[in-house]
Amino acid sequence: MDRMTIKYPVRVLARVTDSFRKQIRSSSEREIEHIETELERMNFREKQLETELSSKRNASESKQAREALREQKQQMQNRRSELRAQLAQLEQLENGDLIHQGTVEAEAEISPGSCWDELMSASIIVEDGEVVDIRRGGFEE
Repeated sequence: MDRMTIKYPVRVLARVTDSFRKQIRSSSEREIEHIETELERMNFREKQLETELSSKRNASESKQAREALREQKQQMQNRRSELRAQLAQLEQLENGDLIHQGTVEAEAEISPGSCWDELMSASIIVEDGEVVDIRRGGFEE
């Protein structure tokens, strides 16, 4: 076998611009607002479960529901903290900086002599929603 087609990961990097910063800030703030609304709803439900537990009605079911609710609340609080940290990091980035946005899968045909390191370090550069560069090999971010 002289040639083979493989699938490999390609990093997607976004170039920071004022528009990018505004878009990320807006979507993060919307998600934080949604999380806070859900946390308020969960706090209300948690109080209801506490009342059920204290009155001994469906105590075991209420206890399980309370534990599941607490777990879900913790996950949402963690996500809110992550979003806030991302917003703080975003403010420290300079326009033109590249940040990791995700990974996509690509296909390549390889044969003996193909440069594996070049293939594995491929990146797609996106600026304001448009692909502006496709790079193979190392480069400075």
